[in-house]
Amino acid sequence: MTPASCALGCGLWLIIMLIPAVAFTFAAQGELKWTRGPNDLVEDRLFLVNEARASGLGYFSSRVTRDESGAGGPVCVQTSVAYWLWRNEEGSDQNTRYCQCYISNGSVLGDCP
Repeated sequence: MTPASCALGCGLWLIIMLIPAVAFTFAAQGELKWTRGPNDLVEDRLFLVNEARASGLGYFSSRVTRDESGAGGPVCVQTSVAYWLWRNEEGSDQNTRYCQCYISNGSVLGDCP
């Protein structure tokens, strides 16, 4: 065995061993969430949908599209929400995307230009 194949095997073993831990966390909390970027504005979240008329998975993501906070200007964040539903009694597409701009005191300026 070469060192590269040993490293690959150990990496694969680690991924396989993390799957039950991730699944348990997802089942216990109902979501997996991670944030990064300035002021934690860049966020990804995978969550369970368990409503009376819909069941499935949802994915929420927000990305900074414009950051002029250093000059006292706005920070614009684009948010996308996608659903993978195995039960959807309404039958409509629930996916959405929107963008909002904020200033440093937390006030919402409105939609992105």
